[in-house]
Amino acid sequence: MQLTNFSFLNSRLDQISAGAAKEVAMRRISSGNRLENGKTDAGALSASLRLRSRQLETNHKMGNVQNALSFLQTQEAVIGSAMSILDRISELKTLFEDPTKSDSDRMFYNEEFKEISAQLEGLKSMNFNKISLFSEF
Repeated sequence: MQLTNFSFLNSRLDQISAGAAKEVAMRRISSGNRLENGKTDAGALSASLRLRSRQLETNHKMGNVQNALSFLQTQEAVIGSAMSILDRISELKTLFEDPTKSDSDRMFYNEEFKEISAQLEGLKSMNFNKISLFSEF
């Protein structure tokens, strides 16, 4: 005859399994990692994958915004250069039309005009990462 207390053994088994579950929960809390095993917690796996996907999407969007900002800064610098060239062209036109200037001075102004006009044309065809800075209409 075996003397056992069934309810004691049953409660002892429940205590052991509760302790094991508590250990798993404590390990998850202390590590900060909710997902230890996808087999035991499919909801945590789904949440983890969704958060990772959102993080990657956010990183890609931030990269796109940074690239757009760099593009616009480059475009702004080129427009500033073009404005300087146009200001100089305006000065050259005024100097060229001055009746007190000699023909040699006008020839010098004309040569400078040709040089900076070529620079202006070069600015028009500049690219940023193989993308034209100025669209052709």
